[in-house]
Parts: sequence; C-alpha cells; structure tokens
Amino acid sequence: MSISRVYSATGGSGRPVLLMLDISNSAQIFTIKPYKRASLIVIHNGLIQLASDITGLNATQFRTSFIPQLGSSLAVIIQPI
Repeated sequence: MSISRVYSATGGSGRPVLLMLDISNSAQIFTIKPYKRASLIVIHNGLIQLASDITGLNATQFRTSFIPQLGSSLAVIIQPI
C-alpha cells in the first residue's frame, strides 16, 4: 500500500483516509466530523499536542487542556468513520 496520498480525499480503496480540518477557535471543547478515536491528532500553532493534553469525549467531540488564544491556530488530523 502506498502512503503517498495520505492527505488526499481518498485512499487506494476510494474512501477517506485522513482528513485535516482547520478548527481555529477560542474554546476548550470542539465538535468535528465523526472520527476513529485512536486517529485524533491535534496540532496547536504547528506543534502536535501530547495525548495527555487531549481528551476524546465521543466520536465527534474532544477537549483540550488549554484554551487557544484568538489568532492562534488549531487543527486536527483524523481518520473519518
């Protein structure tokens, strides 16, 4: 299996592989598209956050241990369900 298209809309099977969403916001709980729980990667201002700073609440929500400041960047990479 090739990993050259990891961030494309479809993988070799024709279904979504990974999805990157920009969810910049000044909040602590975020709601996103349904994702496989173990696939959640949170990136704050370009730095991948530790698992200890992120709590998955369910298949569509997670909480951070910090509140991003306005103007900062928060993005997630997920594997959609």
